[in-house]
Amino acid sequence: MSDLTLHAPLAASLDPIAELKLRRWAREHHVPAAERDPLWHPVVWQEMAARDRERAEFAALQARSLRRAA
Repeated sequence: MSDLTLHAPLAASLDPIAELKLRRWAREHHVPAAERDPLWHPVVWQEMAARDRERAEFAALQARSLRRAA
């Protein structure tokens, strides 16, 4: 079971505005996983992980584009 699963009740208790604020903060203050504070809210961790996936997908698309152009 992941840490986010363990904190699901905590995440569910947020009102929608507070959750959006946390997600925005996470995107504006993104740091690598190794630098993330374990005390940050699970929503922050979840949003930073989503940003990690987006960055990885973008890098893969760029790499494919460069290979086609070469």
